[in-house]
Amino acid sequence: MIKVTRNQPVLAPMREMFDSLADGLAGTAVPGTLPVDIVERSDRYEITASVPGFARDQLTIEVDQGVLSINAVRTDPDGGEGDGGSCCGGERCVLRSERYTGSTGRRIRMPSEVDGDSVTATLENGVLTVMVAKPAPNAPRRITIN
Repeated sequence: MIKVTRNQPVLAPMREMFDSLADGLAGTAVPGTLPVDIVERSDRYEITASVPGFARDQLTIEVDQGVLSINAVRTDPDGGEGDGGSCCGGERCVLRSERYTGSTGRRIRMPSEVDGDSVTATLENGVLTVMVAKPAPNAPRRITIN
């Protein structure tokens, strides 16, 4: 099988920027990290992540020094390990707990021209969408001489 690589020099810098994670890994999600889709639109970037079962208060989104961080933490509501049958003598006994508990996240280096204050996020049906507005292009400006 022959692999065909298309050269699209206009999009290459953007792809390289989004392919690189803040920790230096490139191209794919590392096991244990939150997989994301990144789409560029004319006025914004959209980062979409599937976070089924996570509530709004279990998600944090931060922008620091040009890096967008998305973190999700789920704790065991019973406080136990759910090891398959150890009853604690209470009214409710967890026989098995297989749903994910712990934390996951993703760090994405943003373009340098993006303003961190322009980041918005929505959570609907287990899909987190983070929108990062592109800044308005710098128009030529006439400078008056005093």
